[in-house]
Amino acid sequence: RETAEQAKAKLEEDVVNAMYCDANFDRLDRAWEIAKEKGVSLPQIALAFVLSQPMQTFPFTGGANAEQIAQNVSCLEIDLTPADLAYLDLESDLR
Repeated sequence: RETAEQAKAKLEEDVVNAMYCDANFDRLDRAWEIAKEKGVSLPQIALAFVLSQPMQTFPFTGGANAEQIAQNVSCLEIDLTPADLAYLDLESDLR
C-alpha cells in the first residue's frame, strides 16, 4: 500500500501533467491579452469565459474581500465575442 505522502505526490504529479502544458500557457497568454484590452482582471476574463459556454454552468467563486467579490459579479458585464471565445479556446489565431 502506498502511504498518504506517496498518494499526495502522485496526485500532484497528475495535476501538473494535466494542467501544465503548452496549450494552457497559450490560453493564459491570450486571456492576459484580452484582459488588458478590456481593462479587466485575468480572473474576470476566466469567469466570463466559463459563463459564456453553451453548456449551463454554475461556477463557484470567492473573494478575500468585498472588492474581489464585486469584481467576480462584474464579469457578467464583460462581452466576450464569438471571436474572443474561439481565440481563448485556441480554435483561432484571429479575433
